[in-house]
Amino acid sequence: MFKHSVYLIVIVFVLLGCGTEVEVDGNSDGNGSSPSNSNPSSNTTTGGNGTNDTSSPLLTSSEIGILPTSTYRDSYPVKVHGEANSKVYVNGVEVATTKSNGKATIDLNTSGNYGSSTDFEITLKNDRNQIKEKIEFSVKKEKPKVTRPQAIKLLRQTSFTSYETQIDEVMLNGEDAWITKQLNAVGAHDNPDDDYYGFLEDLIRRKYDVTTEEGKKALENPGEHFNASSPWNIIAFYESILLEKMFEREDQLRQRMALALSEIIVISQEASSGRALVWKSEALVQFYDNLYKNAYGNYRDVLKDTTMSSAMAYYLTYIGSNKATEKTAPDENYARELMQLFSIGVYKLNLDGSKILDEDRNPIPSYTQDDVTELARVFTGWDWASPLNLVGNFYGNLTPNAFNLLHDIQFNTLYHDFGEKNVLGKVIPANMGGKGIEEIDKVIDILMNHPNMAPHVSKHLIMRLVTSNPTPAYIARVATVFNDNGHGVKGDLKATVEAIIRDDEARGINEPENFGKVDTYLLGFTHFSSRLNVKSLKGDKKYSFKLWKGKVSELPMTAPTVFNFYTNEDRPNDVYFKENNLVAPEMTVRTDARLKMFMNVTGLETYDVYAMVELKRGARGGHVATTWEEFVAMVGPEAGLQWDLRDIYEEFIPGHSHWMQKIGTESRPIYRWVMTQAEPSHAEKKIRLEKLYDLLAIKFLGKKLPDEYRDAMVKHNHNTANPADMVQYAIRQIVNSSLFMVLD
Repeated sequence: MFKHSVYLIVIVFVLLGCGTEVEVDGNSDGNGSSPSNSNPSSNTTTGGNGTNDTSSPLLTSSEIGILPTSTYRDSYPVKVHGEANSKVYVNGVEVATTKSNGKATIDLNTSGNYGSSTDFEITLKNDRNQIKEKIEFSVKKEKPKVTRPQAIKLLRQTSFTSYETQIDEVMLNGEDAWITKQLNAVGAHDNPDDDYYGFLEDLIRRKYDVTTEEGKKALENPGEHFNASSPWNIIAFYESILLEKMFEREDQLRQRMALALSEIIVISQEASSGRALVWKSEALVQFYDNLYKNAYGNYRDVLKDTTMSSAMAYYLTYIGSNKATEKTAPDENYARELMQLFSIGVYKLNLDGSKILDEDRNPIPSYTQDDVTELARVFTGWDWASPLNLVGNFYGNLTPNAFNLLHDIQFNTLYHDFGEKNVLGKVIPANMGGKGIEEIDKVIDILMNHPNMAPHVSKHLIMRLVTSNPTPAYIARVATVFNDNGHGVKGDLKATVEAIIRDDEARGINEPENFGKVDTYLLGFTHFSSRLNVKSLKGDKKYSFKLWKGKVSELPMTAPTVFNFYTNEDRPNDVYFKENNLVAPEMTVRTDARLKMFMNVTGLETYDVYAMVELKRGARGGHVATTWEEFVAMVGPEAGLQWDLRDIYEEFIPGHSHWMQKIGTESRPIYRWVMTQAEPSHAEKKIRLEKLYDLLAIKFLGKKLPDEYRDAMVKHNHNTANPADMVQYAIRQIVNSSLFMVLD
């Protein structure tokens, strides 16, 4: 019913202008009966799009895609890369010839009974019938443990991506195995000797030559030696570093937790108080890196790192806060938001997240203005770390450019209020330690021990990962784990997220009627892209996509205010939501303008390898690219991302023809490639379109479209003349529909 209600609101957008290109690959019906030309996962899959998987050894130059040890499919696609024009044999039978680039895609017949194994020998021979490459392996046919829709659902909750490799892995190994793998995945801060870097270290390595003395110092102690401040640091974060982490890294659940935490503890370069931070944006990268570092740690450390952050001190204006005088009072901004948003919330809560009511049935505030005033005194005397380390020399200077914001804030005794404080009924003694940090630790202890902490944070995380309307029982189960991880520890985020994801409500057991959530544009984009086996234009891990940030909203650290893009209480102006007391916070940003921008980014800045080269659509100024490398040189490696729809095109538009059409003027000629096909009858065209929509729906949704959806989409697409455009339009319709953007 939740999806139905959102559908009524969103469906008006589904059939809007579909005039740009998008790309897609692969297909499976979840039962192993349909082939896919994506790279399915073997049992050695390490996550991401499979680029880190270990293939079986091959002779010299050949490259055969990820070889399965088991599969649930009846047909398994394998990509072969050897010498150009080589003949490809499977078990002695010629099945293909590599093209001029040495590549070919073949299907292995794995249609045996469950439990059976099939032996394969793939051989490449040259034009003189000499064997150049050969490999032998066996594939076992196994029954999937979960359905394709169930696998997609789990990945949408726990990952930025849902590559075919990941879907296969979940289907073969089950949900528990995927969750366990994610909880044990190595993070960027776990091994200092590997090449998986945190967000900040990744930025430093891009800004410095770390083999030089200067680079080594910046890497070892950025708080003292990072001198590469620039607005381009945050651009590098969004246009390259973040993309690489989302699309390539194995620790997907930890990455999702970092994003969820960033929507509870909000800092933003877009808010008025954060715009100056763009000039010291490495501090924003560090802030997000700390959330990522603590994503499987303890929430107490999240609050401590947040409080000591120079970026947060500037954003919520307690930098340079002074003890009270006759004319001034301590800044109360951070004190208020620390309680209201970051820890205990506005009203007293039961363990299940419901509000505690007074005798008149009114909610009871969890803190008072006096608590805010008292807490603000704790944060007096904290300032930028002075470059000369001279106490008082720069106190109150609100120009961040003069300082290294990667350094924690620094305490100044001259401006701190050392008097006794009373916060939430707990006393902070006068002259406690004399260094300021003792009071901050005491405040965090007070907040962590507050009964609101567990339900407040638990509900936030559930809403960001699983469902907008969790039942009270679900919240209580998770909050119980937050309060005690089974070893007497409160605030264990790894245990908390495990409780969230493994819960019966999340896994669809006794699922409530209004279960589900509207996905963010960011997550819609990353899952849509990964379903198309997204890569950088150059095909390496150095992603670079200019301007995508302006078209996909809800990126980390871009909220308009400290209250994030929406509050947890936001709901559409809809009778069903009001009568049933339901919320859908993400609907707040579902505006016409943002939806159109999202529709554009699913087409305009994405390039399909097959269409650009094989269909000769990669034309610029009258010149047509004959290879992918030539096309990338035309548009530039930062122009977008690459996908591959080869299997879709070859299924849907056999026998196509195309030519270059001049559509500009003589003085400013513009060329485009037009593709035509022998016009089928009206009935034949409808059948082919229905088949196309079924294929795409299984790819993106894991199941076929409802009849009324498919009929409406087919009708809208029926008059499109160019078969390639039909494919593009169909993808955009499905991806921008509520069936894809609303998770249930």
